[in-house]
Amino acid sequence: MRRQVLLIGGLFLVVAGVFGAGYTVRDLARGITEAPSHWWSTAPWIGIVLGVGLLVLARISDRGQSLLTGTNSTERRAQEPGHGPG
Repeated sequence: MRRQVLLIGGLFLVVAGVFGAGYTVRDLARGITEAPSHWWSTAPWIGIVLGVGLLVLARISDRGQSLLTGTNSTERRAQEPGHGPG
């Protein structure tokens, strides 16, 4: 459950950040190099960095869970109801 929340949150932040960055870069006279000098053009990049951080956390969280249980994600999925053989 926590992994799904991190994945969804991370993807949302990255997509929103990329959209916002594309929108704000158009308004900058010197392009992307001018972004750090304006707070409104820096905000999308912060969102992208936070989103990537959440995606990395989701990956680490999934890996840590499999290390604790001794199974990989495919084996865990097969153990869940409705995902097993037959």
